[in-house]
Amino acid sequence: MKTETFAVQPAAVPTTARRVDLKNYGVLAGLVLIVIYLSLATSTFLTAGNIVNLLDQTVVVGLLAVGATLCIISGVFDLSASANLAMSAIAGVYFTQAFGVTTGFILALLTGTVLGTLTGLLIVVTRVHSFIGSLAMSIIYRGIAVVLTGGAILSPLPDQLDAFRVWTRPTFGGITMATVLVVLAVVVFGIVLWGTTFGRRIYAVGGNEEAARLSGVRTPLIHISVFAISGLCAAAAGMVLASRAGSAQPAMATG
Repeated sequence: MKTETFAVQPAAVPTTARRVDLKNYGVLAGLVLIVIYLSLATSTFLTAGNIVNLLDQTVVVGLLAVGATLCIISGVFDLSASANLAMSAIAGVYFTQAFGVTTGFILALLTGTVLGTLTGLLIVVTRVHSFIGSLAMSIIYRGIAVVLTGGAILSPLPDQLDAFRVWTRPTFGGITMATVLVVLAVVVFGIVLWGTTFGRRIYAVGGNEEAARLSGVRTPLIHISVFAISGLCAAAAGMVLASRAGSAQPAMATG
């Protein structure tokens, strides 16, 4: 009996070529083009003094954006950040008057974190959409700020004012302490997102909350945590803004 043999070809292994979707980088590309154009069109844009000023002007928005980034990745929105900023700054001035500048700053950060946690708890417990829940909390925080101050502007004591303006002080190259703070926040929370289990869980919850829950991720805790971090960043932004002005008021960061 004659048997025939057939050569079996190995199955082709599909290759996963990494494709870059340029649509995801449209804003960055636009920013680069604007920088190039202004650098060529003017003689004052690409100078050390102007770059330092631009970095300093983006600090408050940058700190708020760090907290907002974590919230958005996890699938929620925090519209209470600007009101949290004002409340934390007002609390920071009160605490500075009572306990000194360093303790005032620390307690202001703690205040922002607590307010952010409360916002997260409200949204998780009531299951209301984060857009609506955080907007409602922002109105509440603004109202509390008006009640606490009576609509007045608060300032630290005269002998505390110089130390209170620590975030406006230049460091190396004229870069202010506030700029150093926002760079530190970006680096720290960037590492948290891309290099920790907590960061991977944030991505998982934002990608598919139900799948993350079935995989054992405590999704309510993740949402509360990102709101707390957003509150911390808002408080830091508030203290930078108060440090620049030397005062705090309920209308800070409106809009």
